Amino acid sequence: SSDVCSSDLKLRDIGGLKPWGAIVYGKGNGKWGMAWNEATRKAAVASARKSCGDANNCPVEISFFGTDCGVFAYSGSSWAITARQDIAKAKDAALGDCRKHGKSCQIVASVCADGAERFTAN
Repeated sequence: SSDVCSSDLKLRDIGGLKPWGAIVYGKGNGKWGMAWNEATRKAAVASARKSCGDANNCPVEISFFGTDCGVFAYSGSSWAITARQDIAKAKDAALGDCRKHGKSCQIVASVCADGAERFTAN
């Protein structure tokens, strides 16, 4: 009977992958969107795409859950979206990836899955 209990716990743990956040981007139009504190990955991506206007405008997506954070970095010649367990690491990774192709990269948006560290550049 201990096997039954442990498998029940595993199923409960799987159901606990939340909250979810997402950042989406459309290269063609430069639009982006983000969402946080959603119950599922699908809901987070849908909410982020809604903030882009037409959902088809932002096909590039990254989603993250729990305490993970996502960051979007951009310059006129490059962009990067990353997610990491820590906001500082996510920012460093996004800027590093973006700067491989463009030197003037800046953080455009960041958010953790639970809504912490929320930032959008004007």
